[in-house]
Amino acid sequence: MKIQNVIIFAVLVFFLTACSGGGSSSGGPVTENDGIFSGFATVTLSAAGTSDTEDIDLQVVVANNIVTSVTFGGLEEASSIPVVGNTVSLLFQDTVPVMLDDNINCTGSFEFAGMFSGDTLNGPINGALDCSMDGITVQIQISGSFTATRG
Repeated sequence: MKIQNVIIFAVLVFFLTACSGGGSSSGGPVTENDGIFSGFATVTLSAAGTSDTEDIDLQVVVANNIVTSVTFGGLEEASSIPVVGNTVSLLFQDTVPVMLDDNINCTGSFEFAGMFSGDTLNGPINGALDCSMDGITVQIQISGSFTATRG
């Protein structure tokens, strides 16, 4: 298996099992967006002519116009990201350690840019990671979309 494929696989495993993050945004109250929004993210990881797409469970909790938690791929991340009007930006930016057979280290960021519309929260996912293994660095492009419905 090419090293690029190993790295993409390892990063995909990471997305399915864990996520570290934070957020950014600012604005005034629009509490009609409060609730628990559940759905999925369709995420494509691409590098060096290889790509893989997966659907990953997603849950976003909004209380008092603040995103208080995001659960992505089974891992819950506490947050305090304000909703601005009907939009929210969930920016994940960090060093991402990924373990497979070897130590793979990734740095970069990806963003869920969400728009509330009634009982639905959806939007695009974009970002990039630089992942290194055995002295080889591969840039992985992250793209996709997400849809979650208030339950």
